[in-house]
Amino acid sequence: MIFHTNCPSCGAQATFRSSASVLTICTYCQSTVYRQADMVDNVGKIGQILEDYSPIQIGTTGIYQKEHFTVIGRLQLSYEAGLWNEWYILFDNHQSAWLGEASGQYAITYEVNPDNPPPELPAIKPGSVYQHQGLSYTATDVRKAQCVGGEGELPFMVGSGYQAQVADYRSGEYFLTIDYSHGKTATLYAGRAVDLSTLKCQLLLSDNDISTRAGRIKGSVHTLHCPNCGFALQYNVGVATQLSCPSCASSVDCSGDRAVLLSKMQAQLKSRFARLELGAKGRIHGNTWTIIGLIECKDPQYDDEIWVEYLLFNSKKGFLWLVQTESSWYETEVLNQHPNTQSEEVVKFKSVNYHLSERYASDVVYAAGAFNWRVAVNDRTWIEEYTNNNTALIKEQTAHEITWSKARLRNENEVKVWFPSLRADKTKNRGEISLDTQSFFESCLAILWIVNLTIGLVGGHLVIPALLSALGTLLLWLPLFFMKLFGK
Repeated sequence: MIFHTNCPSCGAQATFRSSASVLTICTYCQSTVYRQADMVDNVGKIGQILEDYSPIQIGTTGIYQKEHFTVIGRLQLSYEAGLWNEWYILFDNHQSAWLGEASGQYAITYEVNPDNPPPELPAIKPGSVYQHQGLSYTATDVRKAQCVGGEGELPFMVGSGYQAQVADYRSGEYFLTIDYSHGKTATLYAGRAVDLSTLKCQLLLSDNDISTRAGRIKGSVHTLHCPNCGFALQYNVGVATQLSCPSCASSVDCSGDRAVLLSKMQAQLKSRFARLELGAKGRIHGNTWTIIGLIECKDPQYDDEIWVEYLLFNSKKGFLWLVQTESSWYETEVLNQHPNTQSEEVVKFKSVNYHLSERYASDVVYAAGAFNWRVAVNDRTWIEEYTNNNTALIKEQTAHEITWSKARLRNENEVKVWFPSLRADKTKNRGEISLDTQSFFESCLAILWIVNLTIGLVGGHLVIPALLSALGTLLLWLPLFFMKLFGK
């Protein structure tokens, strides 16, 4: 049953479409209009939605598990690494649920009763396990976030200063959230990761609608100046709001109309190994991708183990990673469905087993460009690689979250076709000497020793010729040493 009333603040009409909704947010004045026993009261205001270029809007419809739903509300939440949306949806059978949206990944969850008492929030760490409905769920994200905006109908009270305290768990395609935002009693939401294209959505915002509402076209290049050093920061509008200044390495938030300094760095840095530039465009699998972010990493145990990760963006396909190591290239995508653990050494993903091949740490030594989360120099991630032939599943774990990616080995010729601007590898010849050069020095050494020893034997004095040969060997060895150190 639809219920209409007037906003106590501005008099505009407010609508309740779900009996589970306890409030709606006035479209005109952002007042929170609260309904209880058909009584309406103004309980404060919530912030306006920050433009995040989501294709979803109030009124968007879709189908999930053969049930038709309509989007009737939204909460927008902010944490140290970015923003995400929780869309409140109502099914035609009057059941309500949440459609979570973060960095182009989606999940639908319903409120459920727990099988087992949920753990206390401080006890949950990424990797913790919780049992529910016969499934073993692994904690992948533990966050405290602030509600920065809202619209439409919602099933609980929110207002300025509302804080969400949540832990997300995954088991393959299954998704579970434990919400500690409403006092000591935790609320469970369970469901599945979904692809927006499979929901058969109607009334999504078009690219033109989004650009009209935001005043800028999604993906277009915009410039803000770094608050720390004044460097002109170029980024793709509506794609990623966390910038790393190439000039001073400061972390900058650009979700609004001005750059906000998140963390200040003074180091003057430059990538030593990157072979592709920020802004470079490449044609991969028939789609044009733009490099919007660049991270140089190293294994803290081995200073010479350095690789570069490029964040690519396409307005239709979202994000893709290209990873450059000393000897290989990998095309990498972040997974919305996580592998299932079979043992300490084996995980299974879509009926295929992958075996543990490496464990190591990754430290960020340089970062530049735009990202869909906050990245900074000295960030550390713990990595496990599971391989099957030329494909690897990568588990990345920080203090707050676990992500999984799928990496496919690519050869350099493929990358050259994708990115004609690919530079030559400056380190390729480091430590290498051509066979001709090596043979020349070996021939010189042989001649030196043969001549000096012959003279010594004929003259009956070997000491001085031997010393001269040793000195000559040293003088010839030094060029070889420096050539190996600095390259040809």
